[in-house]
Amino acid sequence: MDDAITIRGLRKAYGGRAAVDGARPRHPHGGGVRAPRTQRGREDDHRRDRRRISQVIAVAFATSTLLALATGGELDFGAISVPGVILMLTIFVLQGVAFGLALLNTPLAIVGALVLPTVWTILASAFPTVAKVAVWLDLNQVTGPLVDGKMNGADWAHLATGVGFWVVLPLAIGTWRVLTREVK
Repeated sequence: MDDAITIRGLRKAYGGRAAVDGARPRHPHGGGVRAPRTQRGREDDHRRDRRRISQVIAVAFATSTLLALATGGELDFGAISVPGVILMLTIFVLQGVAFGLALLNTPLAIVGALVLPTVWTILASAFPTVAKVAVWLDLNQVTGPLVDGKMNGADWAHLATGVGFWVVLPLAIGTWRVLTREVK
């Protein structure tokens, strides 16, 4: 009777009553556990993700176009300078990179890049002596003429000083820290 196939033995081998009584047997890696992903499976996931992102962008573009047509609106950059906005955004991205390099800690760098300029702006609006320095160092203030497209010589000097303080200085500190730290 040792070699005989019994229902109890089948149930034990295939994982319970449902597996023996007509349902699909369980996967050999365990009940409900999927086999490890293959390289092709990961590539399919990436393709699917890129397709979803493209679909979201297409839907957003179509929706904004339909809303503009329905309301009679038109795209007008009259009050802002598009190259100025691009340069401003580049400066703020470089500021985030510089803080990341200087602090070598991503969460702290994100908080620092968002909080420190905001605190500086609040201090400049609260204290007149800080406001005199803020004309030169507050990135929000020195990028204003850049976005408006009304930069003159003094504005370029203010922008260079602010970028030097908030971007170049942390970038230099961070580069030094990365180059001189011990390899782990």
